[in-house]
Amino acid sequence: MPQIKTTGYIFKAINYNETSQIIRLFSHDLGIISVLVRGALKSDKSNENFDMFSKTSFVLYEPHSGEIYKYKESTLLQSGIDFSKNIKTFYRISLMFKILSGILPERIPATEIYTLLDKTVSKIRKYVLDDSNKLYIFYFLFNLLMIEGYEPNYDHCGQCGDKFHEIAFYSPQKTVLLCKNCNSSPDNIKLNAESIKLMKHITKGVFSKFDRAMFSENEKVIWKVLSSSYSANFNLNIDEFSEFIK
Repeated sequence: MPQIKTTGYIFKAINYNETSQIIRLFSHDLGIISVLVRGALKSDKSNENFDMFSKTSFVLYEPHSGEIYKYKESTLLQSGIDFSKNIKTFYRISLMFKILSGILPERIPATEIYTLLDKTVSKIRKYVLDDSNKLYIFYFLFNLLMIEGYEPNYDHCGQCGDKFHEIAFYSPQKTVLLCKNCNSSPDNIKLNAESIKLMKHITKGVFSKFDRAMFSENEKVIWKVLSSSYSANFNLNIDEFSEFIK
């Protein structure tokens, strides 16, 4: 049977029978796939390679039509165990994979998104016990929207092109920022200059001189921008994770 090598993150494991598991893997070059691991539940084979959020290199047997990949061997690259040391961090990582499994089709490569995820996880790994690691979740969420084609202009109105003055209004359905004159819906989210500036910095990942106090004051409305965007464009409810983000 033909074999294939790949690297990816495990984000779900389902017991298949008394000894085996089916793991869900976000692979660098294969996208989201399912892999049958025979004997994974045997005590003598239990290892970190199959732990949640572990980054692992795999050798897999390529499936026939209608079948799933089958496991041959693996090498652990980075363990996911450390993320369990902080319950908030664990659920923040979980949120990213929930979103990806909700928007990405099976077996379709998504290398740009994988690179974004890999970069974000690597950053969070350095700050597992630090609550400020949530900034990288915001970074991930904004940049995933950009990759999917939803990129608001933070400087000019998305309808008339005028430069913003002090306030703007965010439309989740259109994923654009509108000036006061172009805003026609009471459901749009009002943003002040500080919120817009923070969103711009978060999207770029500019945290070296980041004003944490200003972020705390505007965090709720920035989260509302994100949650409404994912609800309107992907029909995903990320608010169920809000207690672990805020």
